[in-house]
Amino acid sequence: MKRVISVAGIVLVLAQVALAQKAEPIQSGTASCVVAIWVDSDRMPITEDLLEAIIQSDGVAPRAARDILLAPDDLDVREAYGLGVENIGNTPRAPGQPTLMRIEITSYADARAPEMLRYVCLRLQEELERLDALHAETCLAQRAHSMEVVAQIEARIAELTKQSEDLRAQSGQLTLNTMRVSTLVNDAEGHLRDIEMDLAASKAKEQALVEQIKAVNSQAEATIEQELASMSQGVAKRMELLDRRAERVRQLVEAGQATPQELDQIAAERAEVAAHLEAMQSDIREKQAKAADKLVNKLRDLTIDSAAAQAQQAKLADTLAKARAQNLLGAAEQA
Repeated sequence: MKRVISVAGIVLVLAQVALAQKAEPIQSGTASCVVAIWVDSDRMPITEDLLEAIIQSDGVAPRAARDILLAPDDLDVREAYGLGVENIGNTPRAPGQPTLMRIEITSYADARAPEMLRYVCLRLQEELERLDALHAETCLAQRAHSMEVVAQIEARIAELTKQSEDLRAQSGQLTLNTMRVSTLVNDAEGHLRDIEMDLAASKAKEQALVEQIKAVNSQAEATIEQELASMSQGVAKRMELLDRRAERVRQLVEAGQATPQELDQIAAERAEVAAHLEAMQSDIREKQAKAADKLVNKLRDLTIDSAAAQAQQAKLADTLAKARAQNLLGAAEQA
């Protein structure tokens, strides 16, 4: 059964949810769904790369896993589930076509993959809501500035047109104002070219950031695995030495040559080593996550800025078309 959720101009369609459990005693499960996102023409554009980056960011999939597992330790979360994101839509998409992504959750710890998938979709919806609101706020500010610039140009064109009419009525001197309108149009065209160049640069930065996010995520996974393996190996050796020492002390205690407090001291030392390992692991994962999330946030900001620039570009282009028509009319009347 298909479930449709409408959020601030964004529509999520969740379908094809399936569960497959392996035989006992190992319980695991997988669940997948297709997410289709339609974005209105005046809303924030959602690309496949941006959507995948949002899903992979800490606020969506990892947070959903922590909510389900109630595990504050990211290592426990990472070992308990696997996430797959696949673009199944056509690129580039035709106008009006949705972004289609397949999200698959593999739950190694238990059979809660469908529940975890539901949480991932809910977190994705919340993040898209937040981005849509941020985009709307940014567009309002950009639109206000754009409207101010356009209003100034329109007012100046109207002023020069009025001067042209007055001069034509008084002395027929139209050439001067026609030149002024032409100069104003040329200046506005230069402003439009600047916007187009900024927009092209933003698009290039977006693509470069997408590639950088993928590289950082890949490098982070390899680095974390390598560092955690090295730490675990060193701690395992330390734990082995402590266990041997505890066994020797236990024998001495039984023989009356040592006190039970010595065993308690070894147990406390063992717990301290384990706590130190956990702290170092958490620090490594936190640093890697912050590095990736910082890039994702930059990508979001660039996408929002690009959308606002496109709106400003369209408005100014329309104003220029009217100004050119007015200028041509004045030149024809002069002739």
